[in-house]
Amino acid sequence: MLSAENQLRSIEAKLLATGGTPRSEGRILVLPGDGEGSLRLDLVYPSGHLLSAQVAIDTRHGYPNWTRYSFHVQDKTDACVFRYDNVDHHDRVETFPDHKHVGPAEAVEGHFRPTLRHIINEVLAVTG
Repeated sequence: MLSAENQLRSIEAKLLATGGTPRSEGRILVLPGDGEGSLRLDLVYPSGHLLSAQVAIDTRHGYPNWTRYSFHVQDKTDACVFRYDNVDHHDRVETFPDHKHVGPAEAVEGHFRPTLRHIINEVLAVTG
């Protein structure tokens, strides 16, 4: 069986490799059986940006499914730069429930669930 803990630790390691400093210790919680779990991690960058990442994962079907996710980047003034999430509150976007918030006004755009690589590339471009 695919391990939720291993998947979450891999996500955590890849996010830590972006150069941010953990604001506090990352938190990984794994449910009994190691098929489901979650990660919460906040990273502060030298530029003053903050990445707040939350991922809930289900590996019971043999692949890592992000059942809930949010990757929020804000600048040093606490204004939103972007956030990807799948909270089901924007049912008019064509990619519902997946979407992206952009800029300080957090304008909502349809966006399929991004890959971790896509998120990392966007974080690096902003915090650069």
